Amino acid sequence: MIGKWFIRRKIKKNLNGNRNLRLPFKTGILLTNKEFPADKSFLKKLSAVTGIPYENWDVLYLSQSETHPDFVTVLDSHINWRGQLTEPNIRKFLDKTYDLLIDLTTSESLKKQLLISHIRAGFRTGISPAHMEFYDLVIEAKGDHRGFLQELTKYFKALGLLVPASKKD
Repeated sequence: MIGKWFIRRKIKKNLNGNRNLRLPFKTGILLTNKEFPADKSFLKKLSAVTGIPYENWDVLYLSQSETHPDFVTVLDSHINWRGQLTEPNIRKFLDKTYDLLIDLTTSESLKKQLLISHIRAGFRTGISPAHMEFYDLVIEAKGDHRGFLQELTKYFKALGLLVPASKKD
């Protein structure tokens, strides 16, 4: 019970201070899990849609116990009851500032919410409408990569978040 109190307090504090929108998008972080798995091919397609170069994407795989062979894995055990990250390799992702965060995870754990709130990102997109306060845009996608990318493109164009190639740095 006291652990949940610490974590919720940190989430609220983080959400209030980790936003700064910059266009065009140059860096991004993708959160994925086994329910909506991503691979390098999907990441290349995401790069084409967002304009963020493939090499400027960081990927975190969220899991309770299994690790991902290609991406950095964040296990539930990496976050303690006080809401502190116990895995030093993941700290580097929380110290960076990203232009775009895309959360493809579907689980709604308090530890996932804490991790997302820690990540500094100018614009946040998710697929789970359960916690709208975490995102600027929620796209409904049930594990369908192609549909997600089409919807992302449509909404980014409508919101003016895609800068034509001639105007990019």
